Amino acid sequence: MILQNSSSTETATAVAASRVLIVDDQIDVAKFLAEILRLVGYEAFSESNPQNALERLADENFDLIISDFKMPELGGFEFYQAVVALRPSMATRFVFLTGDLSNFETESLLDSCGVPVIAKPFRLATVEKTLSSLLSTSGPALQASR
Repeated sequence: MILQNSSSTETATAVAASRVLIVDDQIDVAKFLAEILRLVGYEAFSESNPQNALERLADENFDLIISDFKMPELGGFEFYQAVVALRPSMATRFVFLTGDLSNFETESLLDSCGVPVIAKPFRLATVEKTLSSLLSTSGPALQASR
C-alpha cells in the first residue's frame, strides 16, 4: 500500500481499526469492493439500498462511508445529506463512487459536497490511497460498543 505522510505501521493500525460501509445499488459492485477491502485489512460491509444503510448507521458506527452517487430511490447526494444530518462527523469521512463525471449537474453536486470522488471503474490503489488519506486527516472516529 502506497501512502503519503504515513508510516506503514500507522497505516496498518488505522486500517485494522477501520469499519467501512459501502453503499451501491449495484450489489455486485458493493460486495466486490467490500471483499477487496476486507482482504487488505478493513472491516467492510455492503448495502445495496441507501435507506437500509441509514438504518444501519442509526445503530452502528463506521469510520468511513463509500457511496455510489447515482442510485434510483435515494441518490448519493441525498444520502450524503441524510448521513450528515444523522452523524455530522461523517461529513469528512465520506467518499463518492461514480461513473458519471461528465454530467455538469453531477459535477456541481459533487463539488458542493467537498468530499473525495472515485471514478468508476476504479483501481484498488486509488481506493486505498483515498481511504488512508481520510483516516489520517480526520483522526479516529468514535468507537461504538459492538
